Formats: sequence, structure tokens, C-alpha cells
Amino acid sequence: MRLFIAWAPDDASRHRLAQISTLPEDNLHLTCLFPGSTKEEKVPEILSHLKEDTIKASSRKEEWWPDCKGTCLHVLTFDPQPFENTYHALLEALDFREERTFRPHVTLARRVEAAPHTKVCESDFVFTGPYLYASDLSGDHPVYTRLL
Repeated sequence: MRLFIAWAPDDASRHRLAQISTLPEDNLHLTCLFPGSTKEEKVPEILSHLKEDTIKASSRKEEWWPDCKGTCLHVLTFDPQPFENTYHALLEALDFREERTFRPHVTLARRVEAAPHTKVCESDFVFTGPYLYASDLSGDHPVYTRLL
């Protein structure tokens, strides 16, 4: 299973993000940790470490990150501070080694050829989580399923 741990925006935040995103509104989330390909039997252990909370976080800026297909992801980055305790606790509990710098973000568009001209104001958003998701990338658009 291809897994990731993310925070879900509340309804008002999801609506604001949907105004600047090309992705289905149900797919909007703030990525926290990406274990990637994981054996299904690890799911209960991962779920046991997730303690739901609500966090208010400030957006920082829009960025365009290169992807493996020669295009890029359009993301909105967030101040990592509100999420750092959860992030580090999960790394330790799951004995997971992350080589990338922790950069909490919401993906607004995938496979972007050029930087779109949107205007995202620095703003506060509300997120609940963290939750465990499985991702299926086999179709035209990713499908994310929250695991309970």
C-alpha cells in the first residue's frame, strides 16, 4: 500500500483551498509524513500512534516543486511549527527515517507545466488530524482513502 499521513482542512479552510486548486476538493490535505510503500499489516500499528487534534496553521507561500514526470507540483507551504511535535513523535514511534526536510504543504495542482498566476494571501487555516491515507495513482487523478 502507498501510504501517507496528513491533516484534513476544516470545511471553511477546504473551501478556501478549493478556490485556488485544480484538484478535487475531497483530495485536499496537508501532507505531514510519507512512508510510501508499506505492508498492509503495518496499518494497525501506524493508526495506533495517531492522536486526533485540531491545529491552526499559517500559510507561507506558493511553490512549484519538480516531479518525476518533468512537470511540477503547485503547493502552498505552511509554517511547520504547529506540526513539528506530531511529526517527530511519529518518526520516532514508527522508526521511520525521513531524508527530506519537513515541509508541510497542501498540493494545489499536479503535473503543472508552468507556474500558474494565482494570488494566495498568507492566511490561517484550520486542520484536524493526523490521519492515515492510502493513495491510488493508477487513474487520471489520484484517489486518497482515509484509513480508520
